[in-house]
Order: sequence, then structure tokens, then C-alpha cells
Amino acid sequence: MKRTPIRRVSLKQRQRAAEAPKVPKFARCCWCLARAATEMDHVIPRSLLPGENRDHKLNLLPSCHRCNVGRASGEKPLWGRLDPKRQEWVLQQKGPWFACRYFLTPVGFESVD
Repeated sequence: MKRTPIRRVSLKQRQRAAEAPKVPKFARCCWCLARAATEMDHVIPRSLLPGENRDHKLNLLPSCHRCNVGRASGEKPLWGRLDPKRQEWVLQQKGPWFACRYFLTPVGFESVD
């Protein structure tokens, strides 16, 4: 008989899950605006944002599975779909160079080459 391995979850993972904002199961996707089953998505990917701000409340958004997977495969999200508080937070964390490179045409930005 095949046994399923027990997945061990560290205390830090449990704390992070408890502190993360909850997203309704069916909400509006931040990127495509479709009403669908949503999951948490990071505005700035966790791999590009070291430290405690990875799971900051302004870095988390509801996203449908299609948009979340698309972003993981390299699709650029629209800058204009972020609310002004999140736009300001991204600029504080990573600067305008990152916004120009990572998002599709940020409004009011010049090309940084």
C-alpha cells in the first residue's frame, strides 16, 4: 500500500499564512478585471524583493489563475491597473527604472535606456 508523505510546515510558514490578508474565493482579478476564482499574487515578485516586505499588504493582490501563471511566464502587467498607493509603494521599493522595465508602459514615465 502506497503511503502519502506527511508535509511538514514550519512555524514561520504558518505565521506568514496567518498574517497574510485573505482574498475572497471569487473576486475581481486585479489585472484582467474578470470575476473569477482568485489567488494571492505579488505585485513585485518575491524573488525580486528581499527582506520583510515580500508579503507586505501593498505587495499582495487578488489575481485569477490565468493572469498569475501568465505573469510567471513573463507577461508584463499593466501599470495603470494598480491603485495609486501601490504605485507609490513600488516606486519607493524599486524605483522608476524597475517600473519601466517590469510593467507595461507606466503612464508619465520616459523610457529609461
